[in-house]
Amino acid sequence: MPQYKPVKALQKGMSLLDYLAQHPDGCELNELADHLSCSVPAAFHIVQTMVAADYVRREEKPVRYFLGKALLRLSAGVEEDAFHQGVQDLMYAIHKALSGASVFYCAFQGGHVQIQKNITKDGGSVLQENLNTMLPPYTSVGSLVHLAFWSDEERQHYFDTYAFETYGSALWGDYSSLLKAIKQTQKNRIVFLPSRDKSHIRAGVPLYNADGIFTASFTVQWNQRDVKVVKKKKQQLTDTVFKLLAAHGVD
Repeated sequence: MPQYKPVKALQKGMSLLDYLAQHPDGCELNELADHLSCSVPAAFHIVQTMVAADYVRREEKPVRYFLGKALLRLSAGVEEDAFHQGVQDLMYAIHKALSGASVFYCAFQGGHVQIQKNITKDGGSVLQENLNTMLPPYTSVGSLVHLAFWSDEERQHYFDTYAFETYGSALWGDYSSLLKAIKQTQKNRIVFLPSRDKSHIRAGVPLYNADGIFTASFTVQWNQRDVKVVKKKKQQLTDTVFKLLAAHGVD
């Protein structure tokens, strides 16, 4: 026996939500009354209370009831929490697998591509959050990943905001070299940023949410002492990142 007195009205409300979830085409009021084993007027008061709180949506002509936006927002919040937990687990896993590497979670916010989370060797291998560190346009691996996986409209807005001649020509030389790098990134789903110092490895991959929409970029910085091993280390980084992305369900 439960050690509390169940609230019957609340039980009816939860039962109604479960029923509506099973009927995406909506339900009429008398159908909901039958499900709740109550009169139509009683069902009306229960349903309208939930409509007022946005847990149920009412559509007219004919009148039918559907799950409301409040529930959808709650569901989205749970999915977002799960996504960020997966990101954090992935960052720790890659940091552990690639000894000496630093890992960064980058997202577009406030008109800029920003580092929002990182784990660095210098930081004591502790996850740091809410950093909001702006990345330089075109010359950071995070911004390059975003350029590659944004929509054409988002990419053009970035080009219009940050003049390539001002921010990108020093690294890429000409605009066509940048476009070539973007296409290569789209094809391989990973990019290694050009660097004068060949021992400095900068790599980035796209991250997608549960709906398969590009959400953020994930980057790795892995400095080497011996240039001769860089090619081997790049392959190791690629294999490790894609393996762990699949294992953690964040890709």
